[in-house]
Amino acid sequence: MTAAERHLVRMLARETECNRQKRHIAEKRLKALARQVPSVVALQPAWGETTAAVLVTEVGEPRCFETSSSYVKAFGLNLKIRSSGRYIGQLRITKRGSSVARRWLYIVMRHPEGRSDGTKCPRKLIWRHSFIAIQE
Repeated sequence: MTAAERHLVRMLARETECNRQKRHIAEKRLKALARQVPSVVALQPAWGETTAAVLVTEVGEPRCFETSSSYVKAFGLNLKIRSSGRYIGQLRITKRGSSVARRWLYIVMRHPEGRSDGTKCPRKLIWRHSFIAIQE
């Protein structure tokens, strides 16, 4: 390894550590703010503090929607048949809602055993059941 490469590695290591510290500070601030919003507190058992805060921020409070299907639609998770002329399409999600919210939901559904706040997701809320609980 050359001297220039070693210098680059050191700089990247320092930058990584700095970003890790900034992330930790941002998460602490987010959690403190999330504890002040009743709808975020209500969603925390199913999603965790950070995820609940992101979902309420991106999509809105669930009680502001008339039906559960309108809440699902706000995420862009409602189904639509894509077809044209003779082509008979498949059912796909519309993706018209918040991409950030969909990304967070995807992460939570991929890793249901551990949430961003370090706690384990209750067994009955794992995978699809988490979102169903919000809908009902």
